[in-house]
Amino acid sequence: MDARDCIVKARDIWDPRCVQLLRERATARYARKVVPRLVDGTCIRFPEIEVSAGLRISVMSRRIRGRNLLEMLYDGETQELALDSAVTALKALDGADVDPGTFVSFGIAYRLARTLKAILSERSDVFLLSPEQRAELNRLILGYVRPRRGERQVLVHGDLHAGNLVVNSEEGVLGIIDLEMMHLGRPVTNFAQLWISFHFATPELGRIFYCRYIEEHSGTLDECFDRDAQAEVAVRCLSLIREARRSAHVELEEKAHALLGNVLDSGSFKDVVLSCHCV
Repeated sequence: MDARDCIVKARDIWDPRCVQLLRERATARYARKVVPRLVDGTCIRFPEIEVSAGLRISVMSRRIRGRNLLEMLYDGETQELALDSAVTALKALDGADVDPGTFVSFGIAYRLARTLKAILSERSDVFLLSPEQRAELNRLILGYVRPRRGERQVLVHGDLHAGNLVVNSEEGVLGIIDLEMMHLGRPVTNFAQLWISFHFATPELGRIFYCRYIEEHSGTLDECFDRDAQAEVAVRCLSLIREARRSAHVELEEKAHALLGNVLDSGSFKDVVLSCHCV
């Protein structure tokens, strides 16, 4: 594999996150096996990956040619294509022919670790949330991490923001990249993570994306979906606030903080979406 045509990620072997890098090749192979190759006339593609291990773990992923979906959200001429591509990505992951016994332990650890980190990070900053908001966050998280008997499992990307989708409209290809956190879980996780990218571009795009998703899944959404969407968005916002502070990204921190407050002060996820005042 030519390094000039690849994206390389590397971590020291003593870094706990290196375990995620070591599993990325396996998750990519699994995704290619179970995800439909063609969805709505679009070819779904995952990167070819090579792993080298030593004192430093390196993962080399072959680039998928195309335009990053995140860039497309901020270009008025490509926003419609971005919406279509995002819906296609969710359909692809949702339609994967998964084995219920795959990645079970990682999926449980993923959800618990993220939500525990969210609670601890929020409590370390006493000025971030009001007591009422903190209580609502805890309520949402407890409901989110609690297993539910008989619930449907889908292939969850684990970090499905718009930057991890690549669109090649000329060749009819949609690439899904950065798979180190992939596992089985709830469909709402994929949707909520990707919805944030649209909402941050403009709240109106977030509303349209939500409406399209609702149209596709009108018969399967329930109260649990709504609460879980709130929980996932809240957890993601706390993570984005931490990242924004480390990188001094003031705009991202402001957007994440505003959305977090809206989620915790609203009665439902639908209220969050429609509160953009762009309906």
